[in-house]
Amino acid sequence: MTRTKKPKRHRLTEFIEVLKEKSNEYNRFAICIACKEAEGHEYAYSKKFVNTKKLVKSHLKNCTHFKNKKGEDEATRILNDTDNEKSISIQKKHKHTSGNESEDDSDNDEQEFSGPLDCHVVLAISQLRGILTQNRRIQELDELKRLYESTSTTALLDYSEDMSDTSSTDEEDSCLEIEDVNEDNEDIALLWLSDLNKDEYDNLLDLESTNINELLDKEHP
Repeated sequence: MTRTKKPKRHRLTEFIEVLKEKSNEYNRFAICIACKEAEGHEYAYSKKFVNTKKLVKSHLKNCTHFKNKKGEDEATRILNDTDNEKSISIQKKHKHTSGNESEDDSDNDEQEFSGPLDCHVVLAISQLRGILTQNRRIQELDELKRLYESTSTTALLDYSEDMSDTSSTDEEDSCLEIEDVNEDNEDIALLWLSDLNKDEYDNLLDLESTNINELLDKEHP
């Protein structure tokens, strides 16, 4: 079962009578109410027109019965309001389109800048340096602890000429710093070895199973 579409209403619909007779698939014929009241149905039917706002306005603009019924000024105002309606409709359509474009631009901007930030927390350079220094210090402590634990019974020392500053004129002992991390209180003990030359170092390598404590007592009685 097909539904019959209702006639499309517009601002001038109240001044016409829509007929059941169709002019085409989409529109019906209409007659002017003012003409019908003044001259009768047959006269109005002889002046019938298709129910579109453009054709209705064209009839009313030239209809003396409509102007006599409403008055010249009122008839002109009604027809002008129809023109304003068209202008307002265009403005609304333009505003709606512009609003959609603005929303699309906003969505594009959000998509462009959306996502996680590269730096969620920004630290000052000094803080960043402190963190890096602390991490490096922890790694050094772990390495020195491992070295001390592996050499606490047997001295296995690698010779390095960088252990002493040859350019320095001060009579200061260079040292190899071994940090012993006590498991109880994590105090750090600094064990100092006096400066060794190449021959002394080679002699130390020949000393197997030498306790590091005895070595320290010998170098620093």
